[in-house]
Amino acid sequence: MNFHELKLTERLPSPAGVGLVVLKLSQDESAGMDDLISVISTDPSLTGRLIKLANSSLMTGVREVTTARDAVLRLGLRTTTSVSLGFTLVSGNRSGSCTAFPYDAYWAECLATAAAAGWLATNQGARFVPTPNPAEAFTCGLVTDIGRLALASAHSESYSKLLERSAGMDRATLIGQERELFATDRRQLAGAILRDWKLPEFFALAGEWAFAELDLLQSEPANLQPSARSMLRLMDLARCIGGALLWRLEDGPAAALYHARRVARFVQSMNYSGENLRDFWSQAAAQYKEWSGLMQLEVRAVARLGELSTQAELARNAPSGEGAAAPRPAASPNHPSVAPAKAPPQSATGSAASTPMQSIEEPSAPSPVLQILIVSPEDNLAAEIRAQLAASGHALRQVPDCAQALQAAVASAPQVILCDARLDTARVIALARSLRSSPAQGRMHLVLLAGPERNACVVQAFDAGFDEVLQLPLQAGALPARMRAVARAASLDRELELQRKQSETALAQLAVLARKLELASITDPLTELPNRRHAMDRLRQEFQGARASDKPLSLLMIDIDRFKQVNDTYGHDAGDAVLQGTARVLRRSLRRMDLVCRLGGEEFVVLCPGADAGIGMRIAERLRTAVEGETITYGQTSLRVTISTGVATLQPGDATPEDALRRADKSMYAAKQAGRNRSLALGQAA
Repeated sequence: MNFHELKLTERLPSPAGVGLVVLKLSQDESAGMDDLISVISTDPSLTGRLIKLANSSLMTGVREVTTARDAVLRLGLRTTTSVSLGFTLVSGNRSGSCTAFPYDAYWAECLATAAAAGWLATNQGARFVPTPNPAEAFTCGLVTDIGRLALASAHSESYSKLLERSAGMDRATLIGQERELFATDRRQLAGAILRDWKLPEFFALAGEWAFAELDLLQSEPANLQPSARSMLRLMDLARCIGGALLWRLEDGPAAALYHARRVARFVQSMNYSGENLRDFWSQAAAQYKEWSGLMQLEVRAVARLGELSTQAELARNAPSGEGAAAPRPAASPNHPSVAPAKAPPQSATGSAASTPMQSIEEPSAPSPVLQILIVSPEDNLAAEIRAQLAASGHALRQVPDCAQALQAAVASAPQVILCDARLDTARVIALARSLRSSPAQGRMHLVLLAGPERNACVVQAFDAGFDEVLQLPLQAGALPARMRAVARAASLDRELELQRKQSETALAQLAVLARKLELASITDPLTELPNRRHAMDRLRQEFQGARASDKPLSLLMIDIDRFKQVNDTYGHDAGDAVLQGTARVLRRSLRRMDLVCRLGGEEFVVLCPGADAGIGMRIAERLRTAVEGETITYGQTSLRVTISTGVATLQPGDATPEDALRRADKSMYAAKQAGRNRSLALGQAA
């Protein structure tokens, strides 16, 4: 689906309420510290978390802070902005309708990666030049896998089915399945979302490169800004640790081996000793646990390094490499790609919910019940409400103050909140405003229970977002009658919501179909590479980009040597197998930013942005060597082929991209005439 079409459905994850305003403020050059403080102060929950963070061991400070202003001044503008984005993103996307998606496990691994990234930037930043900002590193770690959550949000039913049938599937295969099913994947969506939020470009690049398992020194995008290159390398290492921290013994030896290899990569890159690793592990684990408390997420047990190493060794010694073959068992919530079986509902702390609130019945239910939250320290009032609603079947829960009410509302999403006006007026008003600022809680029915002595706050209550006022003491039958009216409205809302979801599902399916048709029009069906049409469109785009930025661009024209002999000797089916095998080798041997397309017949073209003549020739030789070393199997026949490659680099005198393409074509024919299985650039030594 086209990202802009998907965005219009309003089903993509985004920061909730105040977080969205903070994000926009961060992009407004005229906005200052006072503007940020003013916005944050409207959200008591966010204010409380920032104050807690400012007073935590994660920050330095002697004096305890108690206000939003003090917290922001201690944290700083960049840290406050980044952390506010993270807080509100997590709180607004803790659950969803994708039944097979492990929301809590997903956020736990994101948070572990974020904690590792923040620790690296704070304590080992000198290893990355220039030094990354710790707050941005933390937030980048939290959001780089946002594309996976986006698929669960935008295609909840289809993605749930994909996750359910993906047992034993490794990450790369699952991403391929995502592309096949949705005409996009988690990496593409992550890049598009993070660019749409107008975050720094390295956020989007980190999302697109998440778990690429590539050597960044050889494969990173060309022409990166030093700050982006520094952050990409840091994020690559943080991701090696994020999943490993949360490995569990029940995940099994195969999972341990997967993580042990990633930890070894981290150790080698950081030039760590065993003692260095143990110190880092314990500190990263401590930060993960502290951040989990701040985010109100379940604190998961952290893996023990010794146990991880022992289980990895079992996998290495498994017969026939069984341990190395499977990344991890599908039932593990710490699996890099696969969700666990459907879990019981989760509470605000991540444990199985024990609240008496139950799920709402389907719209067709004859007697819809409500989840009702009573906000009052008075047990007598709560008892009276329970007595009046005893026969109604509504699920009731009581909390004593507005702070707990906000937490319960976020965690359980009741349809009705009955708030005692005898509580502090300012807190009651703040509660209503906080709930109305969030789309997730904005549809709750807010009722103020007020005696005659509290009439003065009624106007303020309506202005803040309360729907109605019921007088205390409650008249017999008044509350049940009002709840019946609310239940009828809730039933209609559910019916409309069901119809909306059905319409969205149909539109999403049509959009995916349209995207698949679009992809089919630019894809060669045999090799699954982009076709000539797409190659020429991209060539013109890259030509214009290279001209505008004064950056190099190299083109490679590739022809399979003696391809006609393959067809004549073994048949056209064997020729098709050779084309498919060669296409696979070319695609996996390129840098991530390069593009290989099939022009037709046995000819391919490769676009290499940012590659000068020397780099272009090295890429050509890497491709030639890879193809030469590949054995292509067709039935009982094993075939080996070679390629001849012509290399051309954009020159100042090129009026059109076709000028460079013609030079590459001439160079390719010169390579064939010179004996084949070689790379040439006319006018340049091979």
